Amino acid sequence: MDENRLKKVVQSALDISYDKSLLISEFRALQTHMYDNNKCDWVPDSYSLFLVLKRIKDCDDNRNVSSFIESVIGFECVVDFD
Repeated sequence: MDENRLKKVVQSALDISYDKSLLISEFRALQTHMYDNNKCDWVPDSYSLFLVLKRIKDCDDNRNVSSFIESVIGFECVVDFD
């Protein structure tokens, strides 16, 4: 997975939905795994995103940012604010 490309997609979605009031200061995409009983081994499953966001300006929108990103990207997302 291209982490830089994914970061740009997430930042673009935040810019559109939150009127450029949030900026990604840290971004990590970590691969998750699940146990495959047939292979008796852990196999790649999906990704989890970890973001630290910085507020550029006041945002009156109280939507849950992590739920929004999860709905756009489809990966589990953990968001913290600077």
